[in-house]
Amino acid sequence: MTATHSKSKMVASKLWTSDLRETLRTIHYQIANIINNIAEDDDSDEIVGLLCQPYFDRLERIYSQEMPLARSIETSDIVLHFEGPGVSDSPKASLISSLIIGLRNELSSLSNVIAGHRLPERKAGFDLDLELSSFAQGGLYIGYAIGNNVGTNPDQSSLDGFDKKNNEATYRAIDAINSIVSCMRYDSRSSYGDICERVPDPRVRDAALLTVKNLCPTGRRGLDSVDLLGKHFESAGQRLRLIPKSRELVANWLNRPPSCYINKTIKGWIREIDLDARRFELRRIDDYLIQDIRCTFPEKQDSVMAHLLDAYVEVKGSAELADGTPRFMTVDEIKIIRLRPPIESVEQLTISLH
Repeated sequence: MTATHSKSKMVASKLWTSDLRETLRTIHYQIANIINNIAEDDDSDEIVGLLCQPYFDRLERIYSQEMPLARSIETSDIVLHFEGPGVSDSPKASLISSLIIGLRNELSSLSNVIAGHRLPERKAGFDLDLELSSFAQGGLYIGYAIGNNVGTNPDQSSLDGFDKKNNEATYRAIDAINSIVSCMRYDSRSSYGDICERVPDPRVRDAALLTVKNLCPTGRRGLDSVDLLGKHFESAGQRLRLIPKSRELVANWLNRPPSCYINKTIKGWIREIDLDARRFELRRIDDYLIQDIRCTFPEKQDSVMAHLLDAYVEVKGSAELADGTPRFMTVDEIKIIRLRPPIESVEQLTISLH
C-alpha cells in the first residue's frame, strides 16, 4: 500500500467527520434563527419547542449514532459493521466475542503470510489494539487500530524493526482486503483479472481471498451483511459490503485454476497445514532463493495431508510467479522423501493427488 493510496482514503474518512461538524453548525444556526424570529410572549417557549423539535431529534441522532461512528472510522484502520437479526437488538455476548476474536485472528493470519513469519515469531503475535462500539440501532460496529502506531503512516513509525515489519504487513493486509472487496460484483462485470492486477502476488492474493471468504456472513448466525469501513478503505460512493453470496463468489475464485503458470518440481519441508482451506506452506526450499511457497491440494486428500506436517517432500504442479519467483502452487503430486520422526523409515512414498 503506497503512502498516497493510504492518504487519499484517510482524507475521505476525515471529510465525513468534517461534514458532520458542518451539519451540526448548520442545525445550531437554524435553531438560533428560529428563537430570534419568535416574539417573546407567554407561548414562545412552546412554539420554539414545536418548531425546533425536528432539529433536536436530528442533533440527538448525530450525537448518539453518527458522530461516534465517524470518529471510530476516522481512528480505526478497519471497521466491520454487522447487520442482521442477530445484532439488531441485544447481541449475545458469545456472538460478539466470536466476531471480535474471529476478525483479529483473520487479520493476524493474513498479516503473518505477508510478513513471511515463522511459527515462533507468530506466537509473539501482532499488537492489534481493539475498539468496540455497539449501537442499539444500526447493528454492531467493531473497529481495529494497528498496534502502537495508530493513525500514522508505517514509513514514519518510530517502532523497532520487528514491530514496524508487523505493522507494515497489517497495513498491506487491510489494503489487500480492500482491493478484493472493491472488485467484487455480482454480474458479468466481476473480474478476477482486476483482483490479480491490484494484488499481483499470488501468495498474498490467495491468503487475502481466504480472509475475505471467512469474513463473509453465512446467514446461519443471524448476520445478513458485513460492511467494511475505516480510514484505509475506499469510499467514492461505493459501499464495501459482504453478503452470503459474496462467499460463493470468493469460493469460485479460490477454486479456479491459475491463468498464468509454469510446471514446476520443488523440494522443501511442509511446515504448516490448513485442512479447512486445503493449503500448506512449503519452506526451506532446495535450489531456490525463496523462503517459502503456498500450496493447495484437493479435498479428497485431507486425511493424507493431516500426517505430512514437518515432512520433507517433492511437489509437482502448476506454479504462479511473482517477479519471476514461484509464490503459489496447485499441487498435482507429492513425493514423500522423509517423514517426521519417529516414522523416518517410510521413505520415497509417492502420492497421486488426482
